[in-house]
Amino acid sequence: MENRKVFLICGKGGVGKTTCSVALAIALAKKGYKTLLLSTDFSPAISNILEINVGNHISKIMKNLWAMEIDRNTVKNRWEDKFGPDFYSILSKLINMNELDKESSHTMMDYIGSAPSLLEETMLDYIVELGMQNNYDKIIWDTAPAGETLNLLNMPSLIRTHLKSGSKIYTSLDKIKNYMTGSTGIAQIMDKWISISDNISKYLHAEASFIIVSNPSSIVVSRTKETIKTLIDYNMHIFGMVINKVFINEETETFKELVINQKKYIYELNKILKNKPVATINFNIREVKGQKILSNIGCSLLEQLKII
Repeated sequence: MENRKVFLICGKGGVGKTTCSVALAIALAKKGYKTLLLSTDFSPAISNILEINVGNHISKIMKNLWAMEIDRNTVKNRWEDKFGPDFYSILSKLINMNELDKESSHTMMDYIGSAPSLLEETMLDYIVELGMQNNYDKIIWDTAPAGETLNLLNMPSLIRTHLKSGSKIYTSLDKIKNYMTGSTGIAQIMDKWISISDNISKYLHAEASFIIVSNPSSIVVSRTKETIKTLIDYNMHIFGMVINKVFINEETETFKELVINQKKYIYELNKILKNKPVATINFNIREVKGQKILSNIGCSLLEQLKII
């Protein structure tokens, strides 16, 4: 099985992505891998499942396991630190920022920094930076619901296309207005951003892999098919799939019918990913919490998916 460092746990909302993410992270940590568990769902649940307040900073959870819930403020602050000065530089070449009062200038930068595409690109840049560091052997990324995650993956391509067009225009402006004298030109700044987007895309294709979480039901199977098709279109690496909430109880007529229907969908899901490992998790009437039960689930997933 191809070795990957970053695993994106992806699926429709409510299928059990966070449970699978936390379980895999705990199991990897117990196997001795330095593991970082990330959540980019802006309604994170890993704190609830771990029964620990994780928060928006990297926190040590147990031996070999660290976790972080990346929220909007974290991403926005990072944008202001890393990209804000460049935006200010560009704006100061186009308008007289000194003539704006401090509040107006700050409001303008806040407005630019809150743009969804910039926040998403900044989030990806941060995760790639964490991945390129040697602090962790594995990163388990509990993503937002599938639609948001797929839009996120398309962002570097969209931004690169836009910037490349803009860069040509501003190269001409730099020459005409002599913006290059004594300062960094707009085109140079945009070329730098293009390079960042290229690096994000290259890293995700080389080091990231998707584990898709699904349920054996009509609506979820339909959405899973759409997700897989989109990932293939983006040429993203798919590692395997987890089918969660599988019933095995056939003691009553109602359950027998449910199990029969689920078997049909499980067969369908197995057919979608040819030659990829598919793991199953049985339906549990109790809420899945606590390190012991999560560790057991995680170890089972590691074995079924052949991650290590």
